[in-house]
Amino acid sequence: MSKTVDDRATPLGDTLSVARLVRQPRLARVYTHLHDAGPVTVAETTAALELPERTVYDDVETLCEAGFASGDGSRPERYEAEPIDLVVGSRDEQQTVDATLVAAVARSATDDDLATFRDRHGVDGLATALDHTREYVAGETNHRLVARAMDVSPLEASIVLQALEGLLSPAVSTE
Repeated sequence: MSKTVDDRATPLGDTLSVARLVRQPRLARVYTHLHDAGPVTVAETTAALELPERTVYDDVETLCEAGFASGDGSRPERYEAEPIDLVVGSRDEQQTVDATLVAAVARSATDDDLATFRDRHGVDGLATALDHTREYVAGETNHRLVARAMDVSPLEASIVLQALEGLLSPAVSTE
């Protein structure tokens, strides 16, 4: 099920496309690489992420069709990620989906602690943990308060905060 750029131009289309992206860690890894290193070729992405070339071609095509990436038309074509900034929510809660959340999902493909956390708490839990990590990095909270707010053990809060902390520094790679 692919989305066209026109589908993504609507709030519902954006939401459906972003939901697909954040539920597929490998696709999120490719997006994050294009975001952090782009413009890059498929060959460069393949080498950096150590994924099969056909897989990267398919994922880049999916990202382009969904409006999350674009090529420059050169040969070989170079791709870069398009910005993501979407607020989704209900009456009681709102969540921002941006490149940092996609990077957290991407990192969960290669980080066992984040993968376990994502499996237990879903992408919503990961997004909430990322929000708490921003407060933690700013010195506004500690791991015990985060544990209480998220209803997890202090150890689990500490582990996820540590795993996500590096995503908030632009010097740290998310691959």
